[in-house]
Amino acid sequence: GFRKTKFGRGKVWLNDRVIQMKGYAQRTSNEWPAVGLSVPAWLSDYSNGLMVESNANLVRWMHVTPWKQDVESCDRVGLIQAMPAGDAEKDRQGRQWEQRTELMRDAIIYNRNNPSILFYECGNESISREHMIEMKEIRDRFDPFGGRAIGSREMLDINEAEYGGEMLYINKSKKH
Repeated sequence: GFRKTKFGRGKVWLNDRVIQMKGYAQRTSNEWPAVGLSVPAWLSDYSNGLMVESNANLVRWMHVTPWKQDVESCDRVGLIQAMPAGDAEKDRQGRQWEQRTELMRDAIIYNRNNPSILFYECGNESISREHMIEMKEIRDRFDPFGGRAIGSREMLDINEAEYGGEMLYINKSKKH
């Protein structure tokens, strides 16, 4: 269906309504006991649907990009996603940073047509202002009209980040 987003003043609007983000920071593997990672699509729908049934409206996948089956499952069950590309628990330099930007580019291209993704996550911890600007340029080049915010955890002090915050409290930021 139709999706319109707006981010600012510490708020998220979805289809012209402010929503409070609440949900889970789920391991990207999203595996099940005795089954492991090779779950059928119906089990992804069941698992992600359990989050929705518990009153969640967001899943923040941890550290790496989720597999396409879970991305599409969230589209079906109506669960908003924060999609990371790859993370090293801190900012990086040189070739390691280049690999993260390449991974973000590829993850955006691969998943930009999935409406449940509202956030691109650049890191599990903060990154430098310069690196945030670089990630925004990647988003703007490969998903210029997707209506998605880009940021990172611990990024409330970087104006260029469009979101930030922590997993364990309500973000009281006036900007992000």
